Amino acid sequence: MKQKRTLSERLTTKYQLVIRNEENLAEKSTIGFTYAKVLVISATVFVIIFIFSLFLSKTLLAKWFDPRHEQMEQNKKLYTLAESRLTGR
Repeated sequence: MKQKRTLSERLTTKYQLVIRNEENLAEKSTIGFTYAKVLVISATVFVIIFIFSLFLSKTLLAKWFDPRHEQMEQNKKLYTLAESRLTGR
């Protein structure tokens, strides 16, 4: 009967990815990894993409996708024009 592997054993078992040339089976490159490294790198990339998309949605893309944004900009311009007319500038 096979022994069940624990989660820490599964995460720390070392693997090697070998990329070979199909014609002559010569090694092009090798990459060593563990599942723990793959999880950490994946989570880091996910967080970076999430933060970057949140930044874009709050700044640059708000002008394109939020219909209220254009209305607020127009209201600000009207307010400054009305204010300058009242003060006589």
